[in-house]
Amino acid sequence: MDRGINLIRATAGLLLAVTILLAGAGSLHARDALYERNGEVYLLLGGDYCLYRGVYRLNNPSNSPTNLKIGRLYDPGPSMSLAVDLDRNLNTVSIETTNLSTMMMARQVVDNSCLTDWVNSSTYQNYPSPSVWTAAQRAGFGAHQYCHHYLPGATTANPGTLYRAGNPGDRIWGSTTNRPFCGGPGIPLGVVGNAPLPPGYITVLVPGEDSIYAGKQWYAVPNGSWYSSWNTAPTNGNYCGLVPQPPTSYVVNQDTFVGNNYNWKLLSWHDGMTDPTTGASVGSSYQYTFSRNRRNACLDSCQTSTTPYGVTFVPRFTSVAFMPFTMNGTVQNASRTYFFSKEKTTTSYYITKSTAGGGLVNYTPSSDNPIIGSPTSTNVSNPDLGARWIGVSSKTGTDDWVYVMGTPNIQSWYNAAANANVTNMNIVGVSVSNQWNQKGGIIFAYDKTSNSIYKLVRDENLHTTTEYEIF
Repeated sequence: MDRGINLIRATAGLLLAVTILLAGAGSLHARDALYERNGEVYLLLGGDYCLYRGVYRLNNPSNSPTNLKIGRLYDPGPSMSLAVDLDRNLNTVSIETTNLSTMMMARQVVDNSCLTDWVNSSTYQNYPSPSVWTAAQRAGFGAHQYCHHYLPGATTANPGTLYRAGNPGDRIWGSTTNRPFCGGPGIPLGVVGNAPLPPGYITVLVPGEDSIYAGKQWYAVPNGSWYSSWNTAPTNGNYCGLVPQPPTSYVVNQDTFVGNNYNWKLLSWHDGMTDPTTGASVGSSYQYTFSRNRRNACLDSCQTSTTPYGVTFVPRFTSVAFMPFTMNGTVQNASRTYFFSKEKTTTSYYITKSTAGGGLVNYTPSSDNPIIGSPTSTNVSNPDLGARWIGVSSKTGTDDWVYVMGTPNIQSWYNAAANANVTNMNIVGVSVSNQWNQKGGIIFAYDKTSNSIYKLVRDENLHTTTEYEIF
């Protein structure tokens, strides 16, 4: 069974995808009835234009059945990446938009494993003798009292809840206020260290400032809240005559994200259905601005670096590739969805993979099947000429050739195959189809400069383009 050509072109508010069914991978015999479905054409209008948005079937070359519906089949919502198999199962990837103000952040929050168990339900308590403090207790204590409810120097004089070790509503040892402001560490996500996080949470960290700590739990805390991180910073000053002076403190952050989260979900449809069924999340990307306030554990600006940290969202390219399930006798090989997201003006990118509609995992290619193309390709002066698309072609029943491409790749592969010297391509639409011998993908790319479609047949065992055509 094979997917077909799926050429995608996007303009303002509109996404156009055309899929043509092709047989392949030895799945059909010449007299197989499904063979006659070769050449069926499907059209996706998947942008924000609700009036015409839909998945359309344009023909029925096999004339089987004779009453097969031609025209608009269903509304996939704001979608991209149409894939159709020879059993006429249609799959699109739909965009679900969520305002970040309603989302929780995933953070490794200081919990009781820090041994700084100085949270008590009483109004006031004296500290244990400094001579018996552990290193973790000194880090949690900061420069003097662990927490003040009042924050001179912070952006607000009343931070509300601080998420840290302890139980919600508890008060901090040494606090002279009756106001409970410990929120506990947050909602446990059941994830430790580098393990994959569940979808539905803001997971963005600050490069060079945030670390992922092995053995430490992840918690969900509200967007915009204050929380104690496992990051440490030097303390300033000598308060309360403490000897020895606590050298470090767990950094307290207030992270605020403003913008949207885009969650990509797999939608499936076949003849006889009214609406498509919605599957699991197969990718996630953000569009946001971010700000951070940092304090030492005492929260009163005693840390050397107290200026707010700000990050403005860098626009991203996002692309999805879907490989439907296949049958190997009576064994079903699971479907696979790949999601590519890259900052337009930097080399920063990530690829996730979902198998059979399951949870997202970071895609790490094997040494004998590396990513084909250049996912870090970037053109700062004209970002559209960098890496933009991901495509897949079946390698085995359970593995795929994975392509990440932009204009430079298409131009280079064509020039090498045709012994040409084209230098002004502007590729604005790309698709990858399966090849019957599973040696590589068939790449279709639309060049805006020449108003042409380039077809490149790849042999990845030889790392070369074996055939090319221009339409």
